[in-house]
Amino acid sequence: DGLRIEGNSVSARANNGIDVYGDNGSTTCHGINFSVVGNVVNGALVGVFLETVSHGTVSGNVIAHCTMFGATVNRIHGEPGSIIISGNEINAVPAGVRITGDTGGVSIRANSISDFTDAGVKLGDGAGGGETVVVRIHRDAKIERGGHGDGLAGIFGPVCAVRAGVA
Repeated sequence: DGLRIEGNSVSARANNGIDVYGDNGSTTCHGINFSVVGNVVNGALVGVFLETVSHGTVSGNVIAHCTMFGATVNRIHGEPGSIIISGNEINAVPAGVRITGDTGGVSIRANSISDFTDAGVKLGDGAGGGETVVVRIHRDAKIERGGHGDGLAGIFGPVCAVRAGVA
């Protein structure tokens, strides 16, 4: 509770650059009230990996050249929720932000996501597991120059509800 990761520089990691883990085997998230702010992650597997956490922010980070994703929100047992991903610069990654499994609310706003090869924002795990992911992509998000084209065409998910242009 109350974890703050701020102002770090992480490069050339074979694993996740920053990993916030809140699973303890129960249906409750134990990684709560966290913030990941103003960090630089270059060359990690995943820039910022959020695992079964809630009530937190990922903002003002520069994430580049990761081999899988810029940022990931994942669920093991407890449902992640009340997470804001905002004001980050994410570039040169296969997918900018990836959300897997059921969530209790993730907001993606005012990020600059560019030079992705798969999707700017990727919803679901791609395995056809039937999860429901609801994400708000705010109108000030900048998603461009990706494998699926510009703008909202950079959002891809097997089963998802996306609300674009929400204030």
